[in-house]
Amino acid sequence: MEDSEKKQSGKQPQEGELPPAEANNKDGNKPESTKNTNTTFIVFLCVLGGILLFGLIYGAFTHNISGVLGTIWSVALAILVLLAMITVHEFGHYIAGKIFGFGIVEFSLGFGPAIYKKQKKNGEIFSVRALPIGGYCAFEGEDDDCNSPTAFNNRKPWQRIIVLVAGATMNFLFALVLVILLFGIYGQSRLNAFEIEPNIQYSQSLESGDVILSLNGRNIYLQTDVISALDGLKEGDVIQAKVSRNGEIQTVNLTLRADAVPNNLTDLEGVSRSIGIAQLLCVDSVDSNSPFRPGDALFRECTSVYDNDVDDINGKYRAERRIYSATGLCEYLKGYSAGDEVMLWLFRGGDYYRLTFTLPEGEITPENVFEKLGINGIHGESRWSTSTVRLGFFATLGGSFVYAFNVAGTIFRILGELLTGKLFIKAMGGTVTTVVVTSRAIRVGGLSFLLEIAAYIGVNLAVFNLLPIPSLDGSRVVFTLIEMIFRKPVPKKLEGIIHAVGLIVLLSFAVLMDLLHLF
Repeated sequence: MEDSEKKQSGKQPQEGELPPAEANNKDGNKPESTKNTNTTFIVFLCVLGGILLFGLIYGAFTHNISGVLGTIWSVALAILVLLAMITVHEFGHYIAGKIFGFGIVEFSLGFGPAIYKKQKKNGEIFSVRALPIGGYCAFEGEDDDCNSPTAFNNRKPWQRIIVLVAGATMNFLFALVLVILLFGIYGQSRLNAFEIEPNIQYSQSLESGDVILSLNGRNIYLQTDVISALDGLKEGDVIQAKVSRNGEIQTVNLTLRADAVPNNLTDLEGVSRSIGIAQLLCVDSVDSNSPFRPGDALFRECTSVYDNDVDDINGKYRAERRIYSATGLCEYLKGYSAGDEVMLWLFRGGDYYRLTFTLPEGEITPENVFEKLGINGIHGESRWSTSTVRLGFFATLGGSFVYAFNVAGTIFRILGELLTGKLFIKAMGGTVTTVVVTSRAIRVGGLSFLLEIAAYIGVNLAVFNLLPIPSLDGSRVVFTLIEMIFRKPVPKKLEGIIHAVGLIVLLSFAVLMDLLHLF
């Protein structure tokens, strides 16, 4: 009784006097909830400003000013695609956790301060946060010891493993749905031999425009499939190819024009030459006095002084000889003398241009032709494109499964080549690189490319998250398997440290990869 009287005997505020909590704010300070709201709003504005700034910088470097807004839109859409894939991943964890009765603390879209937060009757929190670059599904007692029977670490190990792999499974299933939509709406995406270099020595050859369905008995969906189908074959070997030519499916024989000995799964150029795929001679770097620019493709001879109509199939432009190699360029330039005005068709920025320059002094040979023109580096780019082939319902459905599993297998093989050193580490990219590539695909190909790149990101997330790398689902599966085998869990503090260090290393690696691509 006395205690209760003491509690109630505190000084009551007089009329016109602020309560203690409000008195602390009489200097004008805002309540803590208002401060948090303002902080969240500022962070959100910073994120939007960062997206806008990134789009402006990227657009200014890659487009004229009129393309900047399109770049900003595509970058924002690419970020949404990445966020959607991460949300699908976390939703997989959530659904599996609900099925097995795991206690779920929060399901969040994004990281950082909360923009929106709602608590359900069962105590679960749904939130939307300011940084749209991730998300999470937080389980009860996931990273510490907890006595609750619904805590993550108190559930049976096999249930935990299912919950852990459910995220990757959902990513793959969602990617599969996207592939089915892509193939169903637009047709199956296949490689197109955009241009075949003519050579009378090889009568058994592909033709320009052939859509390649299979090579040497292997179905072709990706460029890596071409490498796998031809790897190790020699010049003069004859193989069979199934192609779609002028809308008709045909089986043709091909005589390989060169050895197909790729260095890794990204080394397409030598394999392309073996089946006659034409190449563009692309300029890497130039001297300050060179008439060429980095990125120029030395395309075709130019023997007339008037502007040819490049869209006129019967025009003189089409009759002028294509330049495929240093030898071809040398033969063309030998028709001129030092000091003569030379014209050459270039492929620059997606359009054809006629370049006029003065031929420098000195002997023109295949060995020194680029040095004479002030070109310091050059590489070949095979002229592939993609086409779509419409097949029946069951063929489309089956092809979607094959394509999705093919992409997953390719990612595993690329990771294997990264570990063995056959593939350079720069072949990988971080979050920024993913956004850049995705936004570029959206600008180039619209909805079809958006579906394709989104499906690829989904499969990539599924594969990557199952790797036994600390902080990823795969490593948590490994720790759970250790607990199943030895009947004793790894100390949670040790496991938490391992995951924390792994996360820091992983984020640092992603930033490093982005910087390598940027510079």
